[in-house]
Amino acid sequence: MYRRGIAAGLTCLALAGTLSGCFNGYQAQTTAQQQGGEVASFDSGDVQGRGLIWVRDPAKPDTAYFSGTMLLVQNGQPDELLSVSAAPGGDAALTGAPVKIEPSLPVRIGFNGTHFASVGSVPDEPSPFLNTTLEFKNAGKVDVSVLVVPGVGPYADVVKASKSGSEDGEATASESASPTTSGSPSAAAEAPAAEAPAG
Repeated sequence: MYRRGIAAGLTCLALAGTLSGCFNGYQAQTTAQQQGGEVASFDSGDVQGRGLIWVRDPAKPDTAYFSGTMLLVQNGQPDELLSVSAAPGGDAALTGAPVKIEPSLPVRIGFNGTHFASVGSVPDEPSPFLNTTLEFKNAGKVDVSVLVVPGVGPYADVVKASKSGSEDGEATASESASPTTSGSPSAAAEAPAAEAPAG
């Protein structure tokens, strides 16, 4: 009986470790995760943010790309993400702003998404946290401390997707010479011209 009790206890510990992976970490299997591990979360008004993280560009370490999911609480009213900024880092270049957040339609920014955000002037530290501000039309401003991780391993896809999405005609942080009004189409329209050769 004593040995059976030990075996049962070890089995429970093994299952607990396995199941806890469903609630923490990058690309978690549930959107109900709370602050913890590497990713950050928030709840503000009818908007929820899950899996928030900044990913450093290995080729340009002072640049970081944002990744996370925005969704509404059940029966929540539609909202819009107007802007993203970080300290240090400044105003992010957010493609497609304002980003509409509608019921039953989680919006991904960065990995597996159609919207991308990046900031420059990120400190060259092993694991800095950026004080990240997300501004919503109805939910207002939300301040979240978000970890910066190296763009390697599973995070390499965030860098690759963000660069590809930005190159499809949208502005990147390095192309934003000065802050622009959130949602202004000029941010995306002027960026390609900055890279065009003179003459």
